[in-house]
Amino acid sequence: ELGSAGKPAEEKLGLFTNALAQATGHLNGVITQFTNSTHIGRAWLNLGWAAWEEGMVLDVPARVQQSEAAFRTASEKLTRSDDQASAIFKLADAQVQLQQTKSAVTNYARVLNDYSDLPQVKNALFDKAYAQLVRAHIELNDLAAAESHLKKLREEFPKSPATEEALFLFGQAVMMSKPEQARALFQEFAEQYPGSPLLPEARFGEARRY
Repeated sequence: ELGSAGKPAEEKLGLFTNALAQATGHLNGVITQFTNSTHIGRAWLNLGWAAWEEGMVLDVPARVQQSEAAFRTASEKLTRSDDQASAIFKLADAQVQLQQTKSAVTNYARVLNDYSDLPQVKNALFDKAYAQLVRAHIELNDLAAAESHLKKLREEFPKSPATEEALFLFGQAVMMSKPEQARALFQEFAEQYPGSPLLPEARFGEARRY
């Protein structure tokens, strides 16, 4: 397989891993040498991102585990800010990947409950946090809670891609237990998102007879 510039995919992957290794080494150096720096929280946040990217791209659970620890430390060392909210959100993302779903729910809820007065956090993270709560509660088989978060998501962020995906997922989740509700949701999905790549599946779900 060739990359877009004609380089073998393996070479591009090597460049990616080397860049992450260099960034990780630099950040570890900052954390070790400047323990009292005002930038230490941001260093932990970036260290978490480096571990997260490597863990997700290369499918290395140990690196995702390391990202969870780094994001947790960042959330503790950062002052209340956009960065702290981001650290808590990514902590929850890592916990989802590590199948710590209940802990993830707690941390997504922290973002929504504790940072509603920060416009940048609300604009960047709130739709994603609501959508992740829908997913998490579906996984926990708490469809009532999932539906509650979906309602808020649809009210506050009707045009967000996160809303589109969450509505589709919830429709799938209730297909067997509440087929009429599922059909109604898929119909609403088709009306609201006519250009969605998920539309064929939504149309299929709308037409099914259970």
